[in-house]
Amino acid sequence: MLQSRSSRSILAIRIVVLRALIAGLLLGSGLDRSTAFADDVDDPFLAVLERIAAVSEDRGAIDDAIEYHRKNGPRDPARSIGEVIANGGELFFGLDQIDLCEAGATVIEQHGVDERSFVYYDVIVTTACNAALAHDAVDRAHELCDRFAAVIESHRVESGPESLIAANGRVTLASMRIEALLDEGLLDLAAGELTDMRRSTAAAEREGILDEHSRRLALELETRVLIEAERFEDLLRKIDERVESETWIEDHPAITIRRATAHWWLADRGSSTSNAHDRNEEHRTEAHSTEAHSAEAHSAEAHSAFERAIEIAITTAEERTARRLFCHFLLTAGDLTTAATAIDAYASLLVEGRERSDDRMLPFLRSRLAREQDDPASLERSADEVRTTFTALIEEWRNAPERAGGRGLLHYAETRLLIAEHLLHTARLSGDTAAFEEWLRLESAGSLVRKLGARTPTVAALQERLGDRGALVYLGNVAESCPHPAQRVDTAPS
Repeated sequence: MLQSRSSRSILAIRIVVLRALIAGLLLGSGLDRSTAFADDVDDPFLAVLERIAAVSEDRGAIDDAIEYHRKNGPRDPARSIGEVIANGGELFFGLDQIDLCEAGATVIEQHGVDERSFVYYDVIVTTACNAALAHDAVDRAHELCDRFAAVIESHRVESGPESLIAANGRVTLASMRIEALLDEGLLDLAAGELTDMRRSTAAAEREGILDEHSRRLALELETRVLIEAERFEDLLRKIDERVESETWIEDHPAITIRRATAHWWLADRGSSTSNAHDRNEEHRTEAHSTEAHSAEAHSAEAHSAFERAIEIAITTAEERTARRLFCHFLLTAGDLTTAATAIDAYASLLVEGRERSDDRMLPFLRSRLAREQDDPASLERSADEVRTTFTALIEEWRNAPERAGGRGLLHYAETRLLIAEHLLHTARLSGDTAAFEEWLRLESAGSLVRKLGARTPTVAALQERLGDRGALVYLGNVAESCPHPAQRVDTAPS
């Protein structure tokens, strides 16, 4: 996955920021307030808040949230819950955040979801869904999607113009389902959801009931699926079509990160093609020179866009994502001095125990830097951390709930970068056979192997089974790829 788990926190926080603006407009419009609590009705949201406060290191801040909700909740529960969650930030991290959002959604459902309270309900359920995905609770994410879908269905109009809740809610529902599907590597199903969303948004725009937030979210989802599908030219074309008439795109961190990433990969493709032609002088053509020039242009665009994304990042999660991918880009471009500085800047943003996919990538960035610098001492120092992190990835895959159609976890570029670096790192320190053993260990955590209950093979057993025949396992990647001939085991960048 190009942007890993951080992309979900980007989406959730952007929804909070944009929806808060809409909420302010609705609050001033004279619409009726939500029904207040009856004296004999318990507040499950307050109960979860108090449970979190009892064990939190940030007790004072959560006590302030409790006092705010006790004061405002009875009068306007939807607004009070929405503001507590939106302003709580990292106070409510992890499974507690999911519990809190689910309790808040229950309260709003009890009072009835209308056009005004839906603004908050949208934010709350989306935040819970993204938190569930960030903590590998995929089943809970799908349950939240179903819950949200039921609310939208209850506002569906059999004939005549569609309701605001149904029209705009479908975009939010698509965003949650797409994130859940991408989390499992199911790009084809995510693309199907995107197609359905396009039809819904087009109909809502014709009827004039699609709000500005939903229009922007629709474009963000479009770019999200395109970048994960590695359709880089289509992504840049889509952004260029909209940027002149919608200047907000230039200041959107997530879209800017994706634009930078697309230019990075196109630069690497052009550079790889040009280098291949350069090795064969007689086949050079004017087209090859054009490819090299295009690679340089894409590289310059990528560098500029990554710096812009870091500059305009609104949240720490956005800045982490921009800096992490910028490190990958600099390493691929061979700018090792700047890469070393960028890796240190990225490391300074990490918070222990949070954004685990970000934490996971740091040792591999350092490993690749040491390998590119031909620094054996640094490679040796990083060996234990790299192997431990790689083993944690394997265990995460093995412990993930089984799915009938399997999961496409190797679809994602940054995961492949991580795996390729571990294999190259292992080959450098321990030899080709050891690297191939690591690949087989990873393969044992795949969906098909788990379904069949197969054991992890050894290289020796595989070679014996093949006899005089050969086999090639090829992990294609940006910058470097790992071919593994099973008969003469070899691990080398191509």
